[in-house]
Amino acid sequence: MRYTLLRTLLAIGVLLGLSLATPALAQGSDLAIDIQPAAGPPGTTVTIVGRGAPPGQMVRVRFAPFTDLAQCRAARDTQLVAEVPAASDGTFTATHLSSRLSADQQGNTYVADLGGQATSDLECFQFTGAGQPGQGLGQYFTETGHSVGGRFLAYWQQNGGLYVFGYPLSDEMQVGGRTTQYFERARFELWPENQPPYDVQLGLLGAEALSSRGINWQEQPASAGPVAGCVYFAETRHNVCNQQIGLGFLNTWASNGLSFDGRQGVSYQESLALFGMPITEPYTYTFADGSTAQVQWFERARLEWHPENPAPYRVLLGRLGAEVYQP
Repeated sequence: MRYTLLRTLLAIGVLLGLSLATPALAQGSDLAIDIQPAAGPPGTTVTIVGRGAPPGQMVRVRFAPFTDLAQCRAARDTQLVAEVPAASDGTFTATHLSSRLSADQQGNTYVADLGGQATSDLECFQFTGAGQPGQGLGQYFTETGHSVGGRFLAYWQQNGGLYVFGYPLSDEMQVGGRTTQYFERARFELWPENQPPYDVQLGLLGAEALSSRGINWQEQPASAGPVAGCVYFAETRHNVCNQQIGLGFLNTWASNGLSFDGRQGVSYQESLALFGMPITEPYTYTFADGSTAQVQWFERARLEWHPENPAPYRVLLGRLGAEVYQP
């Protein structure tokens, strides 16, 4: 194993929930969808084909589970399946790997919307046969009600699993033309045109989280140059240093990384693939609960210094996936 334990206390209580309400049906909307197939066992890939969208406009395809077929066509809270652009003729297509999220779930409702401007009809996919949550979808996590399967599961298992990435916060979805999945501390992106292990890449959650706060990291204070005992990144003009002798952000960055070459130890490129380059200097950060800690932001991560913890756990990896993900 090439990584150390970055957290000792995992947020097992992350209850994702279904948080965005299905918009009310727009009167006279031409937006409509069909699904194929209309029934099948959990693990079936459902294809959603739509029409009637303005050419080039982004369409959000969403789903919601139901436990009674009578619920299927009732408007209720949904989760994102895909964001796809409408073609020149107003059509769009998305796919969804259907998942049984609870033992009593009977199927999924699918709907498309234009960001609240118009909403399509509701279409129902019904499960055939009985089964347990997560059936046919790889590893199911009762803590969040989501599964990880296929290439993402292999990557998750090979590169640190729960300790590095945390629990899944979403199912696989299509965003920006790519299959993605959110975890507590990361976003996986599938790049099938690349050879493994580069076919899965981690999203730039550190840069995105700062941007969502209205912070342009390129305009933040930078280092004047290299500092003794630290590693200087000329590309972003920041140093990464330890907070104590042999313990701190530099030691954590250099000791952890994705597994690329099968060799013992962690290379610079493997650390870079996990964390990215530093994009801020260390500074005191105030969390949502009012507590503070010294942090340093990286392209894909936020490292936090907690000197009150036992030595192995004084550097923690921020839960940026949970902060950035919006169902």
